Amino acid sequence: MKKLLFFALTAIAISFASCKKEPPKFIPDDTPQTEVDSVAETTKDFVTALSDKDGDKIVSLLNDFTAKVKEIVKKNENSYTRDKIKMQLSIIQQWISDNKEEVIRLLGEKGTPIVNTFLELKMPEVVN
Repeated sequence: MKKLLFFALTAIAISFASCKKEPPKFIPDDTPQTEVDSVAETTKDFVTALSDKDGDKIVSLLNDFTAKVKEIVKKNENSYTRDKIKMQLSIIQQWISDNKEEVIRLLGEKGTPIVNTFLELKMPEVVN
C-alpha cells in the first residue's frame, strides 16, 4: 500500500514539475494592434526580399498574395476575413507604390507589368 501511495505522489510531483510556469490563458489576448505594427508585419517579407535584392522572392510573394485574394473572393469568405485581406492588400499596394522604382529596377524588364498588375488588383465588394 505504501508503494502505491508513493507511486501516486511521485506521479503528481512529476506532473506538476512538467507544467509551464505561465498559467494557461482562458481569455484571449484582445490587445489592439497598432497600425504601425500591422504595416511592419504585413510588409516584412517584402522588405527582407528587397534588402536582399531577391527579385524572384518579391515576384513569388506578389503571386502568392494575389492567389490568396482570388481564393478569398472565390470562396466568398466571411466579412472579417475579407476585411483583413483587403487591409493587407492596401498595405502591400502602398508599400509597392512607395518602392516602385526599386522593385522595377530589381525585377528588370518583367517588373513593370508585374508591379502595375498588382497595383490594379482590387477586392470586389460583396452585395447581399
